[in-house]
Amino acid sequence: MLARLNKNTPENTTNVAALLGQEVEVVQAVTADGGLVRLEGDIWSARSTLGTIPAGGKARVVEIDGATAIVGTIQEQPLLP
Repeated sequence: MLARLNKNTPENTTNVAALLGQEVEVVQAVTADGGLVRLEGDIWSARSTLGTIPAGGKARVVEIDGATAIVGTIQEQPLLP
């Protein structure tokens, strides 16, 4: 019976998984060494997967490393958890 209940219970998305794929606004240019982005209304430290993403640009969250958003281009897809 427990298995049947679990089968019908929707999966909860973890906080990290919910952030993957989110589009962010670059607040301070993001490089491989760091920068700042606005993610769901909050300012996050960030690192870029490739090159520099200028302030005012858009990026996509591809990974979360602790309290740092790893961002790539809008076309880049997130790593699966």
